[in-house]
Amino acid sequence: MRGQPLLSPQISSKSDLVPDWTRQEVSTGVYSVPIGGMLVRQPVSVGGSGSTYIYGFMDANYKPGMNKEQCMEITAAALSLAMERDGSSGGVVRLASISEEGVERRVILGNQLPKFSTH
Repeated sequence: MRGQPLLSPQISSKSDLVPDWTRQEVSTGVYSVPIGGMLVRQPVSVGGSGSTYIYGFMDANYKPGMNKEQCMEITAAALSLAMERDGSSGGVVRLASISEEGVERRVILGNQLPKFSTH
């Protein structure tokens, strides 16, 4: 990992997700930094105001060993679900995939996201 999150007293009402890609370990994951400040490494994590709407979706759909494209698709779908239900979420989805080649960024406009509800 090239950078390290700076923990400060301002982390009082939010949580952070920090991606991990390490050449030595052929593994990926994310470090979750919940409100209390503990650093937890997980294969997948959800957080933020819309996360309560997508825990079940991620539990049912995330599978270890998914390829990059599958991970990007499930992430976009989960964010779309959260955006439909959470008043504090919305707009566009910004995704980033970190690998040995660098960072691949994607922006998905709101009208291009999958729709799950009838409203």
